[in-house]
Amino acid sequence: YRLMTREQIERLLFQPGNSQDHPTKTSICRRRLRLLYHHGLVERFPAPVRPGAWAWRPVYRLTAKGADLVLDGRVETNPGYWGAEFDRDHRRTRVNLLFLEHELRVNDVRIALTLAADRQGYQIEQWLNDTQLKGEYMKDYVVVDVGHGRRQRVAVLPDAYFVLRAGDRRAHFFLELDQATISNPRWRKRVLGYVSYTASGRYQERYKTNSLRILTVTTTPKRLANLQATTEKAGGGRLFWFTTLTEAKRADVLSSAIWRVAGSSEWRTLIVEDGQSDRVQRG
Repeated sequence: YRLMTREQIERLLFQPGNSQDHPTKTSICRRRLRLLYHHGLVERFPAPVRPGAWAWRPVYRLTAKGADLVLDGRVETNPGYWGAEFDRDHRRTRVNLLFLEHELRVNDVRIALTLAADRQGYQIEQWLNDTQLKGEYMKDYVVVDVGHGRRQRVAVLPDAYFVLRAGDRRAHFFLELDQATISNPRWRKRVLGYVSYTASGRYQERYKTNSLRILTVTTTPKRLANLQATTEKAGGGRLFWFTTLTEAKRADVLSSAIWRVAGSSEWRTLIVEDGQSDRVQRG
């Protein structure tokens, strides 16, 4: 997860049980993090509570000592760690506000998906973050028509790729976390890149599957409608699914009809149980 708040760690690992109340779990989580920090296994730094106002809302990440412990001598394993003490490429270790908020929101979605899968007997079988997807052997490019007779080479780089295993079925996803900072022309170019990537067969060659849905989690219903309309005008079809961050953090993110599909006004679920419908019509 790279960067996590205490609340995220608590939500993922210290959920209240039948005999535990929430304050008890919060106390246990805080004590565990305090011990990890004082033993030098994690580091913490303050996160802004709003733009321009920094307060002591700690965010945690592994130290080099913590990464070594996670590796446990398995030198052939790459943990994807990029903390301040470890990587030579210090550009990866800088934590600015935009990157931090983006990373934490991606983790909010990942936590919700992980917990929902666990409750339903499913599993997030694989998760690759953007740093891993930028790797030498993973990053792909396509050439798209950007209009006025111009063609441009663009990178195919989602914020994450993950595989959800449900019994003997596997569903494959790209995740886009939109913070309403990208213009319509840039979003159109991104959509064209995905369309070209899948149509060329390079996605299927890279990931060894025909299964794919591109999930976009955005800020507001209005922004969702904007992205959906831009996607449809660019020729993006049923590959593209949209919801808001508020909805994506729900405990039933997999089974609730909170997703809009390009080309449709219906709301759908990511996973359909036998005998159930995945579509609802709202208002």
